[in-house]
Amino acid sequence: MAYYQQALAERPALAPLIRANLRLAWRRLARQGDEVAPSTGLDRLYRALPATSHFAQRLRTLRLEQEPPALPAAIAAAEQAVAALLAAAPGCWCATGEAQPPLVSVIMLSHNRATLITEAIASVLEQRYGHWELWVCDDGSTDHTAAVVARVADARVHYLALPKQGAAAARNQGLRRARGALIAYLDTDNLWHPDYLATAVALLQAQPGRSALYMDYLDCRLLPAGQVRLERFSGRVFDPEALLQRNFIDLNAFVHRRELFACLGGFDESLVRLQDYALILTYSWLRDPLYWPHPLNLYLRDPHVGQITQVQAADRSAEQRVRAQLQQMLDQGPPRQRPHPPRRLHILSWDSGRNHFSKPFALAEALRDEHQVQLLSFDFFNEGVFEPLRSAPLPGPLWVRPGSPFPDFFARLDAALEALRDAEVLYVVKPRLPSLGLALLANRRTGVPLVLEVNDLETVVNRLGAQAGPAPCATSRWRWRPWIGPTRRCAILTASAGRSCLIRWRANCRLCSRTIGRWTRILNTAA
Repeated sequence: MAYYQQALAERPALAPLIRANLRLAWRRLARQGDEVAPSTGLDRLYRALPATSHFAQRLRTLRLEQEPPALPAAIAAAEQAVAALLAAAPGCWCATGEAQPPLVSVIMLSHNRATLITEAIASVLEQRYGHWELWVCDDGSTDHTAAVVARVADARVHYLALPKQGAAAARNQGLRRARGALIAYLDTDNLWHPDYLATAVALLQAQPGRSALYMDYLDCRLLPAGQVRLERFSGRVFDPEALLQRNFIDLNAFVHRRELFACLGGFDESLVRLQDYALILTYSWLRDPLYWPHPLNLYLRDPHVGQITQVQAADRSAEQRVRAQLQQMLDQGPPRQRPHPPRRLHILSWDSGRNHFSKPFALAEALRDEHQVQLLSFDFFNEGVFEPLRSAPLPGPLWVRPGSPFPDFFARLDAALEALRDAEVLYVVKPRLPSLGLALLANRRTGVPLVLEVNDLETVVNRLGAQAGPAPCATSRWRWRPWIGPTRRCAILTASAGRSCLIRWRANCRLCSRTIGRWTRILNTAA
């Protein structure tokens, strides 16, 4: 092994050929059990995987400079968590009304990586979750990458031969062609655990309100002597303020719903590096991604393969541009695509006279420049519009009728249904029986899509008594289905705002931007 490392140091121009021979030597040593002594933690993970798995073979060849004391326990916890998750996951897509498991589109960037790409593609082929497609986005390679990919006899693998435009443009070409409901990324210097995709699908299917997730990963650096330094294997719970300072999410351990690309666009093609950071900042701006605290991805930092983080390390323009984009999002919210024309939005609130009317009012203020907004509410306390808002300019037409007990309230509902006759989307703020019942009636009568906030929804259902079935809770969203079953195109989400934003929407407030953005994302993807 030392001879290979010496050759790499003396003949850097032959690095691709030397590295290919070095990998063959590693595999031979792994089969023979000679010279390579894996760590306790990695060996445990290796032995739990099929011996033919490229992920397992790479683990077997890693000679750690020093094993972190916490690594064995982290590996054991990951094994148990994956096993428990997947044991409960078969058919999980059925709970969301899907007839088949969701398709995952894998985007793989490549540029002159013919010596590496075979293992990366094999890592996808070895996934136990088989409903995927792979888009190899070749950014102007001049080696034999095309021939290597052509030898892969699997119709799920697609090769895009592209002119040299940069990593961001190449990935965007793959995103435009992707057909999957979920998007994942795998670069040629990364390998996935065989259950990586199955884990990601199970997690996102179990939490339909989440737009993205990220996992821990094994971050390894190849040292000159052939050893490997494990620089990190555990991450951190998502913290939007910490993400503003530095990226702690690896793109190869990040999976998101396609709707984010449809609504917010793809990679910034003006960036020569930090493209992944800019994308993750944008995609996590509206809703926090789910965090899975277990490493199922292996990243080997190799100084001989021309990784972007090393080749473009001296460039500082990317940092400046990302900071400028960040400031723009703080001021104006994230950039949005317009997959749909402006819509007639009816924002429903059960009462107009108390402080909870400030939220629908703020939503209408935020959305009036892009959509036709109308507020609809009832006045149960004979107080008129909430006092702090009476002198504020109305963001759109206001429809308010007196509230009353049943059965007299049926006539009010009939009048409200007539007012919703041309509605295209309904949004129900703090659902109570008057607003929630009205939205469900309108949905049943015309099929108009509706959005319900999950916070406070349990107070409505609990009042229905035993007829509602099991007592619901805010974390078990699909327990509503026995009651909301007749609805069509119904989205349930959680929304929040800061205490300083309870009365009026503020354009320069990040909390307002995130809250309004969540609604906009649902709006733009409502069919």
